[in-house]
Amino acid sequence: MLKNEPIFKDIAHEINEFTEDCIFVAHNVDFDFRVLKKEFSRIGIKFKRKLMCTIEISKIVFPEKESYSLGKLVSSLGIEINNRHRADGDAEATLHLFKMLKSKIKEKELYEFIRFYNG
Repeated sequence: MLKNEPIFKDIAHEINEFTEDCIFVAHNVDFDFRVLKKEFSRIGIKFKRKLMCTIEISKIVFPEKESYSLGKLVSSLGIEINNRHRADGDAEATLHLFKMLKSKIKEKELYEFIRFYNG
Protein backbone atom coordinates (compact mmCIF):
# COMPACT_ATOMS: atom_id res chain seq x y z
CA MET A 1 0.00 0.00 0.00
CA LEU A 2 2.84 2.41 0.79
CA LYS A 3 5.33 0.85 -1.58
CA ASN A 4 5.52 3.86 -3.91
CA GLU A 5 5.00 6.57 -1.30
CA PRO A 6 7.79 8.84 0.01
CA ILE A 7 9.44 8.02 3.30
CA PHE A 8 9.09 10.41 6.23
CA LYS A 9 12.52 12.01 5.97
CA ASP A 10 11.79 12.98 2.36
CA ILE A 11 8.71 15.03 3.33
CA ALA A 12 9.55 16.01 6.92
CA HIS A 13 10.78 19.51 6.07
CA GLU A 14 7.61 20.17 4.07
CA ILE A 15 5.44 18.96 6.97
CA ASN A 16 7.44 21.06 9.42
CA GLU A 17 7.05 24.22 7.35
CA PHE A 18 3.38 23.60 6.51
CA THR A 19 2.42 23.14 10.16
CA GLU A 20 4.75 25.73 11.68
CA ASP A 21 2.10 28.14 12.99
CA CYS A 22 -0.61 25.53 13.53
CA ILE A 23 -2.14 23.98 16.60
CA PHE A 24 -1.67 20.21 16.67
CA VAL A 25 -5.13 18.79 17.42
CA ALA A 26 -5.60 15.08 18.05
CA HIS A 27 -7.60 12.61 20.06
CA ASN A 28 -5.13 11.69 22.81
CA VAL A 29 -2.75 14.33 21.52
CA ASP A 30 0.14 13.31 23.78
CA PHE A 31 0.43 9.91 22.10
CA ASP A 32 0.24 11.18 18.51
CA PHE A 33 2.54 14.10 19.15
CA ARG A 34 5.12 11.91 20.90
CA VAL A 35 5.27 9.59 17.86
CA LEU A 36 5.60 12.47 15.40
CA LYS A 37 8.15 14.32 17.54
CA LYS A 38 10.26 11.16 17.75
CA GLU A 39 10.28 10.78 13.96
CA PHE A 40 11.36 14.40 13.53
CA SER A 41 14.02 13.93 16.19
CA ARG A 42 15.48 10.95 14.31
CA ILE A 43 16.31 13.24 11.39
CA GLY A 44 17.55 16.12 13.54
CA ILE A 45 14.50 18.42 13.55
CA LYS A 46 13.04 19.80 16.78
CA PHE A 47 9.29 19.70 16.35
CA LYS A 48 7.51 22.04 18.77
CA ARG A 49 3.84 22.86 18.44
CA LYS A 50 0.89 24.08 20.44
CA LEU A 51 -1.28 21.09 21.38
CA MET A 52 -5.01 20.57 21.80
CA CYS A 53 -6.63 17.30 22.84
CA THR A 54 -10.17 16.38 21.80
CA ILE A 55 -10.41 13.97 24.75
CA GLU A 56 -9.87 16.81 27.23
CA ILE A 57 -12.46 19.00 25.51
CA SER A 58 -14.92 16.11 25.18
CA LYS A 59 -14.81 15.48 28.92
CA ILE A 60 -15.96 19.06 29.51
CA VAL A 61 -18.54 19.24 26.72
CA PHE A 62 -19.90 15.70 27.18
CA PRO A 63 -19.29 14.85 30.87
CA GLU A 64 -21.92 12.10 30.82
CA LYS A 65 -20.12 9.83 28.34
CA GLU A 66 -19.03 6.44 29.62
CA SER A 67 -16.03 6.26 27.32
CA TYR A 68 -13.85 8.82 25.61
CA SER A 69 -12.11 6.37 23.29
CA LEU A 70 -12.41 7.69 19.75
CA GLY A 71 -14.52 4.84 18.42
CA LYS A 72 -17.02 4.75 21.27
CA LEU A 73 -17.25 8.52 21.61
CA VAL A 74 -17.89 9.33 17.96
CA SER A 75 -20.31 6.43 17.67
CA SER A 76 -22.30 7.75 20.64
CA LEU A 77 -22.42 11.17 18.95
CA GLY A 78 -23.60 9.82 15.60
CA ILE A 79 -20.31 10.48 13.82
CA GLU A 80 -19.50 7.81 11.27
CA ILE A 81 -16.00 6.42 11.38
CA ASN A 82 -14.55 4.65 8.36
CA ASN A 83 -11.23 2.82 8.27
CA ARG A 84 -10.99 2.63 12.06
CA HIS A 85 -7.41 2.52 13.36
CA ARG A 86 -6.10 3.84 10.05
CA ALA A 87 -4.65 7.32 9.84
CA ASP A 88 -7.20 8.68 7.41
CA GLY A 89 -10.25 7.20 9.14
CA ASP A 90 -9.27 8.24 12.63
CA ALA A 91 -8.21 11.71 11.45
CA GLU A 92 -11.50 12.28 9.66
CA ALA A 93 -13.51 11.16 12.69
CA THR A 94 -11.42 13.43 14.93
CA LEU A 95 -12.04 16.33 12.55
CA HIS A 96 -15.81 15.81 12.73
CA LEU A 97 -15.60 15.50 16.51
CA PHE A 98 -13.54 18.69 16.75
CA LYS A 99 -16.05 20.58 14.61
CA MET A 100 -18.85 19.38 16.89
CA LEU A 101 -16.92 20.40 20.00
CA LYS A 102 -16.12 23.77 18.47
CA SER A 103 -19.82 24.39 17.80
CA LYS A 104 -20.67 23.67 21.45
CA ILE A 105 -18.00 25.75 23.17
CA LYS A 106 -17.12 29.43 22.90
CA GLU A 107 -13.98 30.13 20.91
CA LYS A 108 -12.37 31.91 23.86
CA GLU A 109 -12.98 28.85 26.05
CA LEU A 110 -11.72 26.56 23.31
CA TYR A 111 -8.37 28.34 23.27
CA GLU A 112 -8.01 27.69 26.98
CA PHE A 113 -7.39 24.06 26.03
CA ILE A 114 -4.22 24.90 24.12
CA ARG A 115 -1.10 23.59 25.79
CA PHE A 116 2.35 24.69 24.83
CA TYR A 117 4.89 22.01 24.23
CA ASN A 118 8.08 22.97 26.05
CA GLY A 119 10.36 20.06 25.22
